[in-house]
Amino acid sequence: MDAEEQPNNSNESNSDQNNNSNQLRCSFHVELLKDSPEDAPIISANEKELMEVNIIKRIFNIATDKDRDLEKITRPSGKYEQFSVDPNSKEELKEGRNSLESLPRYQNEDYPLGVYVESDGIIAAITEDCLT
Repeated sequence: MDAEEQPNNSNESNSDQNNNSNQLRCSFHVELLKDSPEDAPIISANEKELMEVNIIKRIFNIATDKDRDLEKITRPSGKYEQFSVDPNSKEELKEGRNSLESLPRYQNEDYPLGVYVESDGIIAAITEDCLT
């Protein structure tokens, strides 16, 4: 069969790729805190077994990288290092989303918004960001 005679499955595969890319258009935005607000609920990653969640583990690997050079954001409460982590798969996205959705979120616009997760003295404010 030459190229002209081969069935065209490109629409189906492009559709599958678009569905996958739409689902993966979410990332996890992270801001690192040196000091957390007194009224913020801090979740221990170890107590809640969050370090078993691949995307959370990746977040803290980046946060503890001594050679990191992260973008900074200024808020009324100070400067914070920030970065985003993209899930490698739909499963990783779903696992990360499920692990964070039942946890309390801190919402004070002077500070980073999100779920405050602590591991080895590092506090990360984590939010899921999805493009629509």
